[in-house]
Amino acid sequence: MSNPFIYYDTTHVDTVRMNEKLCGTPLTGETLKSALAEVLQEAAENLNAVSAERIGDGKGFLSDILSVSLSWKNEVENVGLPSSVVVKLPTMEQVVGVFKDTSENVEEKAQRYFQLDELFRKESAAYNVLSKELSEFPLPRCYCIWDKENDPMSLLVLQDLSKTARTADLVNGLTEDQLLNCVEAIAKLQAWSLTTKCDWKSFASVRGTLLDKIAAYPKAVVRQLKRIVEKYPMHFGSLSLEDIGTFMEDKDTFAAELMSYREVMPDVFVHGDYRASNILFKVDDETNTTSSHIAAIIDWQTVHQGSFAEDICYLMMFNVNIGLRRSKMKDIVRFYFRTMKTLVPTIMDSVSFDSVWHIFEKTLPWLTVFYTPYILKLSLPACRNEPMAESAVVSNLAEGYKDAVNLNVEASLICCISASTMNKPLCGTKLTGEILEQALVAAGKAAPGSLDSVSAEKIGNCEGYMSDILRVFLVWKECRKTSAYPNKILVKMPKQDSVDILTESFDQKLADQIKQSVKVDILTRIECAVYRMFSKEAPEIPIPKCYAVCTKEENPMVFIAMEDLSPRAETPDITSGLTKGQLINCAEALAALQAWSFNTPYEWKKEVPDMLTHADRALSLLGSIEKQLQVSIKKYPAHFKCVDAKKISAALCDREKTIAAMTAYKKLVPDVLVHGDFWANNILFEVDNKTNSVSDRIAAIIDWQVCHQGSFAEDLARLYSYSVDADVRRSTMMDVFRHYFDKMKMWAPGAISSVPFEIAYHIFENAVFHNALMLICLPDEEWSISSNVPIGLSSIPLTIQTRRARYKFYHFPQHALTMNVPLCGTDLTGEKLEQAFVAAGKVTPGSLESVTAEKIHHSGGHTSDMLRVFLFWKEKGETATHPARILVKIPKQEHIDKLTETFDSKLAEKVREIFNVNKLARIESSVYRMLSKEVPAIPIPKCYTAWNNEENSRKFLAIEDLSPHAKTTGLTRSLTKGQLINCAETLAALQAWSLSTQCEWRKELPDLDWFIGTLQDALRASGKQLEESVKKYPTHLKCVDVEKVCSILSNREKLIAVSISALIVRRSNGLQYKRYCRRALRKQPVAQYSHSCYEYSETTAGLRVALETMHTYLFYVQEMTEFRKVIPDVFVHGDFWANNILFEVDNKTNSVSDRIAGIIDWQLSHQGSFAEDLSRLYSINVDPEVRRSTMKEVFFRYFEKMQMLAPERMNSITFESAYYIFKRAICYHALMMVTFANQLPNMADGNPAIEAALLNRTVENYKDAAKFFNF
Repeated sequence: MSNPFIYYDTTHVDTVRMNEKLCGTPLTGETLKSALAEVLQEAAENLNAVSAERIGDGKGFLSDILSVSLSWKNEVENVGLPSSVVVKLPTMEQVVGVFKDTSENVEEKAQRYFQLDELFRKESAAYNVLSKELSEFPLPRCYCIWDKENDPMSLLVLQDLSKTARTADLVNGLTEDQLLNCVEAIAKLQAWSLTTKCDWKSFASVRGTLLDKIAAYPKAVVRQLKRIVEKYPMHFGSLSLEDIGTFMEDKDTFAAELMSYREVMPDVFVHGDYRASNILFKVDDETNTTSSHIAAIIDWQTVHQGSFAEDICYLMMFNVNIGLRRSKMKDIVRFYFRTMKTLVPTIMDSVSFDSVWHIFEKTLPWLTVFYTPYILKLSLPACRNEPMAESAVVSNLAEGYKDAVNLNVEASLICCISASTMNKPLCGTKLTGEILEQALVAAGKAAPGSLDSVSAEKIGNCEGYMSDILRVFLVWKECRKTSAYPNKILVKMPKQDSVDILTESFDQKLADQIKQSVKVDILTRIECAVYRMFSKEAPEIPIPKCYAVCTKEENPMVFIAMEDLSPRAETPDITSGLTKGQLINCAEALAALQAWSFNTPYEWKKEVPDMLTHADRALSLLGSIEKQLQVSIKKYPAHFKCVDAKKISAALCDREKTIAAMTAYKKLVPDVLVHGDFWANNILFEVDNKTNSVSDRIAAIIDWQVCHQGSFAEDLARLYSYSVDADVRRSTMMDVFRHYFDKMKMWAPGAISSVPFEIAYHIFENAVFHNALMLICLPDEEWSISSNVPIGLSSIPLTIQTRRARYKFYHFPQHALTMNVPLCGTDLTGEKLEQAFVAAGKVTPGSLESVTAEKIHHSGGHTSDMLRVFLFWKEKGETATHPARILVKIPKQEHIDKLTETFDSKLAEKVREIFNVNKLARIESSVYRMLSKEVPAIPIPKCYTAWNNEENSRKFLAIEDLSPHAKTTGLTRSLTKGQLINCAETLAALQAWSLSTQCEWRKELPDLDWFIGTLQDALRASGKQLEESVKKYPTHLKCVDVEKVCSILSNREKLIAVSISALIVRRSNGLQYKRYCRRALRKQPVAQYSHSCYEYSETTAGLRVALETMHTYLFYVQEMTEFRKVIPDVFVHGDFWANNILFEVDNKTNSVSDRIAGIIDWQLSHQGSFAEDLSRLYSINVDPEVRRSTMKEVFFRYFEKMQMLAPERMNSITFESAYYIFKRAICYHALMMVTFANQLPNMADGNPAIEAALLNRTVENYKDAAKFFNF
């Protein structure tokens, strides 16, 4: 029960003399030398110094474990002297410390229960026997065993594998491949034990078996379980401790239960502590990650002979995550069975898989009951300061317990169910068998006197927030099971206690407010009404069969008795979130429910509250929004650091706007029947019998107590906000909603046929983010009640982080369906849009009925506001000239001003001058006009109307919105080789067109002189910027040579001489400066200036900085114009990176394909180098490995395309000369990127994942550039 290879406590390292004690233990270097001498013989005398560190601060449960480094005087020929070893010294200190809070006289009891001498000898014998008998079995080398009669200290000296192997992740558990390898290893061990002539049973005795331990201390087990129930009631509240204890004390029955394995297979060699912490996996050298290959199995002190099922059950229940265990447990056991059949065919010939599986079913519950307290004791110290890790461990153990008892119904009746007579209250509630029978008789489901007896278990606290939920087992006098006579049902009873407990820590005003809004009896009546309604006219959706609905008018208590679907259905794993298949089926079920509510003559609206009543109740739960947000941020800082509490509070506290947001749908679609609490815990999916995993098929939707009239988008939005992992949400939302929308058009055409998909999706999307805001505003206590904390914490903050603009989600209802109200805080109105469309000849006056808009966040939008505008035309239907949605780009200088706040004043002024948004907008508009006429073979969005130089009122650009079928790759993911090839060929098409067209495009775009002119002031600040960058990322940029980057090849005598002369000219006549520089670059090097220039720069620091900046500028000018020797100036996009390239979305996989759908953001277009756009793309958006492996091939594809499209220009150009220019351009981009690396957070927009990806590319690009320039 110890782990010598994880949790190094590096704060306790002793380097001592050979005769001094190590780390407070009795061990000395001399003792270790004596021990090693038994195996190394005379070579051990070379040991002259040791140092040690205690591993894991004493995590060795029954041992002190030290990692000891060894220093040797000399190497000894043919003797491998280890540089470090692991030393285990038996001790009781750790076990006493772990259990000191559990009972009195812990030390005395521990010594009686854990006999250290016996355990040490077991482990020693195991290493000795297995290393000889089973040579290929994964074990660490055992150098020596020190166990002398005249020495009170015993120790094991083992191979130290910490540099090449490690244990699996505690929270995530074993992977499937790791699990299979672990099971295979155990099968080989058991097969050996069944066939070997070695007398292994002499040291692996029966003492130490599971039966032996449980039989010896049944009351201790119950006491430990009781403490767990008290500490984790929501996880372990269903345990019936009294019944567990009673059954365990019946030793004969208990023994028969556990010893039944011998009917299938004889006793085998059992490890006894086979858990992930005692299994080391090899580390992959290339990725530095834990592989699936076992390096060693350790900790053999609890070996014994026993059941073949024990080790595998132990491993499965405590070291495998919930989803993998549920989906693969039977497969894993089958794999074990087949392996054993192969290894020991004679013994296994008469053994069937069903008999093996049955033993596993019997073993699992009892092993889980006994070991859970101890596993928690051992695991939780490793989760210190990690509440999420503790939650994952506890949840996994609790769910493992439930899985175990559900596998074996007989065991479940013993392990967790409280038996009852007909008149005894069940599980502390008022419900009795007699009351239940009366209800079933009244509902016509049973005859009077037909129910013989009942027993029940309470289903965990978290599953019935406003209810007690019991699973009731029914025994009928006529022993039969029919739909009218089920053998078990679920009974749901209202419970106000949870609401009262929830509000205990609130201030009185908020507590009263919540109690007033959340009246459990009212909510129960709603649910009862829904079940009654569905019993009369049910929609075609899966709901559990309802046996009885009782209110106080008919019965002493209120409850609902319904079908128990648990044997064949269960809720999905909330930690993993729903799959796309599950989401599609959920969307289809909602469409069926809503279509029924549109089509049915049943007056269902009389049964459930209206939307405003529900909205009032929901808003009342938020309490003091900003205060609750601050509590959540403080509790989960890593997850909620992106949350702006003030903005969210300001948004949601405006009740009028919030209600408007929640009811905006009414202008488009009537109210539908809304479930109101539609999330994963209220949806049961069928279990696949073959894989024992949750399928995509819905078995039932439950918990209808907050049912109400409301928006078609609400239920699906809630599901996405609460129960879908971030990546799945982002990749599936549109597809799943389209499936819902198509079903609604089919089943309720009159209700939704006139609504464009884009508008409906927009309402749904807003509802998702509205739910995100509502969820994080819930009082902190809500998190402890909700069982979806892990998924909530992983996806909700990411929702907000990646779409911060959604804080203003209520722009849609505020500006819905209007023509003269400014949209989203801009001066754009529907009237101005219509005028632009009319002026462009797209439509006739008066054809646009109304518009609505949302402001969208877009990376790189430093010069504009971007709106997605939805257009409602009087003539219904979308056409080429009447689009349903467009993007409108409006110039905004404030963005540039904010960007330059951190620049020095001169640089900031120059940037604002160059990036004049009006000028850039005119350039982009010119490009769209020009390309729409010339139409080169490049994909661009359709332009509906562009900036008009003559009409000041029309200062915007309206283009096609490609988002329904195209998207960018994002900045974290590198572009693929296929995407890069398509980008290169597209650029070739653009450039070839620019070289051969008769269109006078050069008149529309700035020349290279304008572009180079912008560079000087930026480079003047490069020294300061680079210093700030290195200061910001000292670890990553420690490789950067600041001086060499600032001077960029300043050792060239020509540039030094030119720089001195240029500086003098500039001081005397600034207007001639740039012209002089260009002339000077054409002069021959002036060698004699070199030495004096360096001397002068050494004595005058300020001048030296100026010189270095000049060197950079001048050489960059030379480099940037060098391309003209190969290819003349071409059309350059100027901002060609991943955020400005939209790729088509693959309909089948919903992933970004290699095909380009559109290139956007043409405002920096200019005349320039053929290498510029592609080199920029490679510098920013391509990971180092991809860049290094694809550069030449991708550029060759560009070159081939250019030769094909512009043969006259390209015939005399060699690939090598063009590729050299391209490669050099990438290297200069690399130097510029590293210089301005301190601006990466702005590029990443606060997203740490994007920042990390960009920083990695910047560093690796720099390293390659440094090699190129011989830094």
